[in-house]
Amino acid sequence: MGLELGALVEPTAVAVHAVRQSQLKLGDTAAIFGAGPIGLLLLQAVKAAGVSEIFVVEVSEERRQKALELGATHVINPVDTDAVAFIREKTNGGVNVAYDAAGVQATFTSGVSAVRPGGEFKVVSVWEKPVEFNPNMIVMTEAKISGSYAYNRLFPEVIRLLASGAIDGQAVITSKIALDDIVEKGFELLTKDRSQCKILVDMNL
Repeated sequence: MGLELGALVEPTAVAVHAVRQSQLKLGDTAAIFGAGPIGLLLLQAVKAAGVSEIFVVEVSEERRQKALELGATHVINPVDTDAVAFIREKTNGGVNVAYDAAGVQATFTSGVSAVRPGGEFKVVSVWEKPVEFNPNMIVMTEAKISGSYAYNRLFPEVIRLLASGAIDGQAVITSKIALDDIVEKGFELLTKDRSQCKILVDMNL
């Protein structure tokens, strides 16, 4: 396996750990809120786990298109579509597991609401602000909210997934830059260009 894929072992492990920690089973339905690097890797991880339908909710057109290319069954722009209503209609009541990879109030509220009774909302993102939450959202459906943090002893499995192509790491690499360009073409570009996903720093450039 090349060094470029090797650079993706760590973030891919975050996604694989989240899926393995969740109650997702073969043939289940899944929703992913946020299609940044972790969201797109989550998409591939749930696909590798054998889900029947994958819903991706993302405001960026570029990232929705990338999600389609990577195997999403449905992509939803929450700005112009009620994502929860759409998911509930298509799944007859909600997905088995929803994953939050965005870390904002809107995705938390929608994610909890998009799971079926007894389903699970798995929080994978790291949050900058607290969220408001009505416990009745899970009391009345007996759904679960759980968290997933980093990974634990997963690198060998993740290396095999990337090396075999079961997870396409190259698909989330959008740029390669020199170390001298890390501010302008790295950090600053990521804040303003939603088409960017993983930017690799090549020490030989």
